[in-house]
Amino acid sequence: MALIFEAEITPVLKTREMLKLAQLAEEVGVDRLGISDVIFYPDTYELQALCAFVTKRMRIGSLVTNPYTRHPAVIAAAASTLDEISDGRAFLGIGAGAGIGKLGVIRSPPAPTIREAVHIIRELLAGRVVNYQGNAYQLTGKDSRLEFPPQHTVPILIGTRSPRIAKLAGELADIIVIGARYVSDQQLTNYLRWISEGAAHARRDIDSIEVAPRLTVCASGDGKLARESVKLYAAYYLALLRPPDMLIEETKLQKIIDAVRRVKGWYFSPNVEYPKEIDSLVDEEIVDKFAVAGTPDECIEKIRNIITRYRFRSVSLNVAAVRREKIFDGMAETIKSIGDIIQGLKRA
Repeated sequence: MALIFEAEITPVLKTREMLKLAQLAEEVGVDRLGISDVIFYPDTYELQALCAFVTKRMRIGSLVTNPYTRHPAVIAAAASTLDEISDGRAFLGIGAGAGIGKLGVIRSPPAPTIREAVHIIRELLAGRVVNYQGNAYQLTGKDSRLEFPPQHTVPILIGTRSPRIAKLAGELADIIVIGARYVSDQQLTNYLRWISEGAAHARRDIDSIEVAPRLTVCASGDGKLARESVKLYAAYYLALLRPPDMLIEETKLQKIIDAVRRVKGWYFSPNVEYPKEIDSLVDEEIVDKFAVAGTPDECIEKIRNIITRYRFRSVSLNVAAVRREKIFDGMAETIKSIGDIIQGLKRA
């Protein structure tokens, strides 16, 4: 079976630039394009629809939306609309959501909330009337159905960031993206075990579920520049996760944590301001734990080792921009390099 290549683009650009990147992703061989759902940034669903108009082959969807800022009925309607626009190329990615605390949203426990949301979404997409009384959602009435349900099957992808959601994904999802952020044998082994436990509980064949590791990728002919370009990203997740199996001197770790606290803005934003000491504190060993960065050949080798060792049939590549004057140029550079990575992995 051919390896499936997914790319995730975070909407940190103007809409027309996002569409150019979508077209470029399709040109270089990406099979599935995900648009991040991030508050205060361009809307994921509007971008998905526009990307569907300017592409012909790739599947397109959210990577991932959440069931807190958007009701499952609203999500189902959006997915059905995208299915029509894209002529059956839609997928629907859902997860626990991030950064929504700024909206004052009180989050119910993620795993049971996602379970309820997926049930409602699937029923609506199947064209059925939904009468549902749950802890997170209620739908009543004989008209609780989509007026225009999709004509094609819309696969549901669940992004995982915890043991409970990984197990839930094993029970429910068509596609699972392991969003561990930290590339280590322990993390990947744990996630695959949790997914298998969920699949076994639901009496599902684990081989029927597509599972992909989520890897942040920054690639360029200038490998050193690519690695430097994701140092802030690596610092952010090192400070957030503090992986117990990652050996790092305590004083150095604390300096990185303190520097991250002084960052102004989101680490992926083109307008982020951060202490330049992060560039010297974060070495290539740390970068290597949180990203796939370097030349296309270097990235090919690392990705090949991961997919071969764990027998993944797909890989999800979160596009990080090479540090250029314009972020569009940096993201386009990584996407072009992803084309080289895809070709290299296909030849393996």
